[in-house]
Amino acid sequence: MSANEGQYMPLWLYNFVTVSAVVDYMMEDRPLPASVAKYARYYSQQYVPCELSAMVAASEEIIMFIATLNVDDPLGLIDFYRFYCLNYENSQKKRKRDSLFGDIFQGSKTKTYSYENAIKGFKAYTFSLRSNQAPMPDASWTLNGETGEDGQVEKLIALTNQPLEDADYQYTADMGVDMGESEES
Repeated sequence: MSANEGQYMPLWLYNFVTVSAVVDYMMEDRPLPASVAKYARYYSQQYVPCELSAMVAASEEIIMFIATLNVDDPLGLIDFYRFYCLNYENSQKKRKRDSLFGDIFQGSKTKTYSYENAIKGFKAYTFSLRSNQAPMPDASWTLNGETGEDGQVEKLIALTNQPLEDADYQYTADMGVDMGESEES
């Protein structure tokens, strides 16, 4: 993927990234700012860099929201949402992932994502899911099985499975985001 000068990250990808960082934090006990930085650092090469502190705040808010829910499998909820982000534009409209209809990774000239939109999107999906109105993957679906967009989906999934690197911690520091408790020496 080449750099899209002046192109902003698509909203669906921003939402996907904020919840994927939550998985890193919950499953791997990785520092949330560095987990978000892993994605922000990678995608800053393709899009106008996102504000790291806002992405971290959105991920934190998602964690706090999940904590208020009475769900047995919060990571399953996140996987459902990642399925939704990749495959649906909204609850009634499937995302066109055929290259004839365009590239879902195509950036936009205007910024459509924000902290507020990320939280709103996750909450809306959760409430739709609870009322059986949201699309859900079938029982055999796995994130690792997703493909498409000339390998870009596979790169995104590989990134979700990648451990943190020193560069992720450095990017966090360079962006002025505090690592919190994990900075103890």
